Amino acid sequence: MAPITINPPPSTSPTYHIFFIPGNPGIKAYYRLFLSILSRILASDADPANGNPSPPVSIHASSYTNFEHKVSSTPFTLREQIIHAGLRLRQYCTLMQDVQRSNGDVGGAKMPRKVILVGHSLGAYMAMELVSQWRRRESGFEDVVDVAGVIGLFPALTYLAKSPSGVKLGWLAMIPFFPHLASALAGCLTIPLSRERLCQLVKMVTGQDAEAAETTTDFLRSPMGIVQALSLAREELKEITDDRWDEELWNAVKPESGVRRPQLAFYFGENDHWVANHLRDQLIAQRAFRPDEPDCGKPVMLIDTQRTPHGFCTDG
Repeated sequence: MAPITINPPPSTSPTYHIFFIPGNPGIKAYYRLFLSILSRILASDADPANGNPSPPVSIHASSYTNFEHKVSSTPFTLREQIIHAGLRLRQYCTLMQDVQRSNGDVGGAKMPRKVILVGHSLGAYMAMELVSQWRRRESGFEDVVDVAGVIGLFPALTYLAKSPSGVKLGWLAMIPFFPHLASALAGCLTIPLSRERLCQLVKMVTGQDAEAAETTTDFLRSPMGIVQALSLAREELKEITDDRWDEELWNAVKPESGVRRPQLAFYFGENDHWVANHLRDQLIAQRAFRPDEPDCGKPVMLIDTQRTPHGFCTDG
């Protein structure tokens, strides 16, 4: 399926590009409504006539590799998914340069796109890895991307295995061939049902809205979706442990590399079952902006107070 791309009116050229990275399962369709609402909010703010000259923004999102379509019988690793996300980012920004060039703005087309990486859950971890590579000039998209910021929504940044759901998944992950067994079991349950009947069942069991239930139905019926998602989740438990990013990236010290530091912001759940509260609070204490350090540039870190669930994009 094609990526989700939401552009401003044709008469305007985007100043910023939001590159959205889903959580696991890495399926963009879960976020279609959220991204559409975000686009409308940004467009309503961009009203020069009322003294709000906010820059036009485009939004782009694509799924992880091997989820919607079978690319390989071997699940892709977390490192490979990060590489592929970087390749998709480069492809998108190159396309935007080509569009600007075709519109006659040859000089502007040569400039790197100003990109804000927005990630949900695992997507926030992947965004941090991408910007870390970008700052070290190891990403492969330095010539077409200027990372202006990173926003993490319900981010899974450290010690995933110690979260309530991570502990439960850890026990299941120890079962030999668990991803393939789970996929086989799902196949036995879903193959006898028509897509319409399965969608109704998914909606009833999960409480998802109609669009999310359709996405979940397609995910359950996909050749590699369950195997890929559970294999990736098992690797997340092993890989997402201690804080792996340097002081410069966290804006805790002045950069020595000469590369501009993007702004960082993170929005945590109040009781996120994929994030241990005490480890979240520890990360905030160590890394977040404090009023007594106004010039340090540390990230803004907020905790939700509206009881928004981790899977906000699939709520009914």
